[in-house]
Amino acid sequence: MRKPTLAALTALVVACGGGTTFEAGDGGDSDATGGSSGGSSGSASSSGGSSGSGGSSGSSGSGSSGGSSSGGGSSSGSSGSSGSSGGIGDASSDATGGGGCPPTPPTTGTPCTPLDAGACSYSNGMFGESCRCESVGDAGFTWSCLFAGGRRPEGFADNPAHRPSSPLARYLEDAARLEAASVGAFRILRRELATHGAPRRLLRGASRASRDERRHARAMRSLGRRWGAETQRPRVTAGPTRDLEAIAVENAAEGCVRETFGALLATWQAAHARDRGVRATMRRIAGEETRHASLAWEVARWAEARLAPRARQRVAKARKHAVDALVAAVAAEPPSELAIFGVPSAAQATRLLEGMVRSLGIDAV
Repeated sequence: MRKPTLAALTALVVACGGGTTFEAGDGGDSDATGGSSGGSSGSASSSGGSSGSGGSSGSSGSGSSGGSSSGGGSSSGSSGSSGSSGGIGDASSDATGGGGCPPTPPTTGTPCTPLDAGACSYSNGMFGESCRCESVGDAGFTWSCLFAGGRRPEGFADNPAHRPSSPLARYLEDAARLEAASVGAFRILRRELATHGAPRRLLRGASRASRDERRHARAMRSLGRRWGAETQRPRVTAGPTRDLEAIAVENAAEGCVRETFGALLATWQAAHARDRGVRATMRRIAGEETRHASLAWEVARWAEARLAPRARQRVAKARKHAVDALVAAVAAEPPSELAIFGVPSAAQATRLLEGMVRSLGIDAV
């Protein structure tokens, strides 16, 4: 298992067809203990508080009910099988939301009726989609579904009561809400790691990541106010400390895959956002999110070394399933309005994901 670095993620962005605004010293890499990072990632976020260093992962952003824990994201079609490389098999989903929610995520662009209007959230293991029946003018109503990413804590309920009509406002609301949820995710991770006797460097890394995510949430709320977004607080129901295998399984999906891909997306957005303020914000966030991704891989090395062989196989399967779920999630085009935030197209996101899988050797785990 290889630990992601900002230099490696930036190289992937360039290789996938995107020039980058990063220069030497920007968002420097650091290890999971929270070593200092240079340049932009250590400067204050656009909302005010001073940032820590380094970076790690967030996740892909979302339009309807999910967002990125720090980064942009691409839209999702259905959670069924994907025709892309590494396709995902069928998976059952549970929906919550307004009346008219289908039992499984509908495909973006398929017709719906005004009776279906409202946000519908779906969970698929540790992954989620949010869908909304939206007016498309003379064409009537169609479903719009987006992938919801980020390190979400156990007990996270993502079903906001009110949704703005603007894709820009929805995206920023979701990003800020999931950044805030990640604060709790890292607090829970630290508590559970401490219970299982994890080394202090991992505990310090989790504490620092929680502080980073608080700044990220403030930064996204600050951006959101420019586009009329009103962030709702995430709802998290705390549970008992889990066994080490359960922690490792969640970390494999939420950290090693989702956070790492989110850090990659944040790096892409830092180079491609059309708005200067967004580029500056994502430039600072990308470094810290990369450090969070590195922490996830450090946690994986420590935890999985203490598991029985069959348990390690289940963790590896969860990591592979997480990749398959992302393959399906990035297969549909995001709303064109999100280009201002540098959200990649479906083809670009797919190339980024494939490059990430190759560079980290996830299939070989």
